[in-house]
Amino acid sequence: MASETRLFQILNGIDNMVSRVVNVASPYGQAMEEDDPSAANAAIAAYGTGFLGFLMQQVTADGVTALQHLASIKQVPAPVGQAISIATGEGEILVEGADSTGISTVAALLITAGTGAITSSTAKHTQLSFRGGKWRVAQTGDRVCGVMIDAGMTPEVATQIRCRIRVFRGGIVA
Repeated sequence: MASETRLFQILNGIDNMVSRVVNVASPYGQAMEEDDPSAANAAIAAYGTGFLGFLMQQVTADGVTALQHLASIKQVPAPVGQAISIATGEGEILVEGADSTGISTVAALLITAGTGAITSSTAKHTQLSFRGGKWRVAQTGDRVCGVMIDAGMTPEVATQIRCRIRVFRGGIVA
């Protein structure tokens, strides 16, 4: 869809970087968790229990395409199985996107329909967690990894949701 935008931006904090091997296609900004620390692998954050940080590069099955290489695109995808930088720490992020009825939409960063849906009216200080690497309103049994600061920001694409989130590592179980 030509009008679809997925925005992920670190506003402040979250300034530590670690390198982990990512073995699944994932979008830039995807929430990741430790998969196998002994092998330095990362996996998509399931429920926030081992939250590590956010992918700083898109990961695709093939990595950079010939067209992207020729066009000298600066933010090119990495191939599955390569070590990728993951931003860790506490701070604030800006996320915009459309999804999703849940975890099946690979490129989405927010769950905006179904259980844990984030909407433009999600209240300030609402506890947030992850499901399938996507932000959602924390549910019983989830580890809280952030709180909503503002879910009513004006999105770049009118049909999407843009929100500001305060991120913290660890947190309490909702």
